[in-house]
Amino acid sequence: MNGLGNINSILALFGEMRTTDVLVPGYIDHDDEPPSFHPWTVTAYFALENAMVRMDSVQNYSQLKLSVVDEMAVPDEILREEEQFAVASYSHLFFADAYESFRCTQVRYVEDESSDASQAIVQCIEFVFEDNWPVFVDPEWHFGVRLEGAGGLDRWLESNSPQNSRLVTWCPS
Repeated sequence: MNGLGNINSILALFGEMRTTDVLVPGYIDHDDEPPSFHPWTVTAYFALENAMVRMDSVQNYSQLKLSVVDEMAVPDEILREEEQFAVASYSHLFFADAYESFRCTQVRYVEDESSDASQAIVQCIEFVFEDNWPVFVDPEWHFGVRLEGAGGLDRWLESNSPQNSRLVTWCPS
């Protein structure tokens, strides 16, 4: 199931499978006392029932690239520094604890002239789960990917006033 795919084929997975987690890779810094987790903020993942969707900040932090992967990859920078790879679950920040998995009921994303839907590259994207819990993914944060909840996309649209951008709405069939 590894691969890029286009935006529609990746979003179709959200219509076919429930989402179980929002994951952020990182590393454990053992020089801190006590040791602390540091997120690797250029990448985030959605864990689906039988797949993972990886989201990377690309093109100098101006676009978001989505891809389907079988498992998380340890970033080369963490390997080079010989840090201990770790993963943090962020789902408790976005989802209610009433469910173990969540239906994606709507996606809104922004495209501009640098985006390429055929390669699943968009300017930013918002996933709404169970008609109630949004997760906005913004690749333009100066540290990489920023994950935000309710109102994130609307605030982004207000502050960026994208001139040559297009807002696209997708709903599962």
